[in-house]
Amino acid sequence: AKRPCPLENHSAFSYHHMPVSTGDIVPRCVEDVPRSYMAMADEKMEEIIALVESAPTNVLYFCNAGKDRTGVLSALLLRRMGASRQEIVDNFLITADNLKEMLAEFVAKRPELSIHVVTPRAWYMETFLDRYEARESARG
Repeated sequence: AKRPCPLENHSAFSYHHMPVSTGDIVPRCVEDVPRSYMAMADEKMEEIIALVESAPTNVLYFCNAGKDRTGVLSALLLRRMGASRQEIVDNFLITADNLKEMLAEFVAKRPELSIHVVTPRAWYMETFLDRYEARESARG
């Protein structure tokens, strides 16, 4: 509502606004980042994945920052397509370079935040994948 997407009414797109259940709050410390990713990997995320997987054509998906919610969705899609763990982590880390300046500006305006928390790190994705896979294994 604050920032409407210009593609929402574009005739070339079938637009679906599907917010992720969590992820719009910046974690307070680095240890909370993988936990926030796990919170995103819920039934709502499964609905988003199902929509992407059933799309008859190409799909464009994004979130405000383009790293956490988009990163979790990308990781889960890549995992389902058979990508290796290293490929998933490497893909996630591209975001650190792509968003470096934007993240620095974001933190500069919010002195209570740490650049280390908002910058994508391999450990964030590796830990998320470990926890996600353990949860999936426990479910059977």
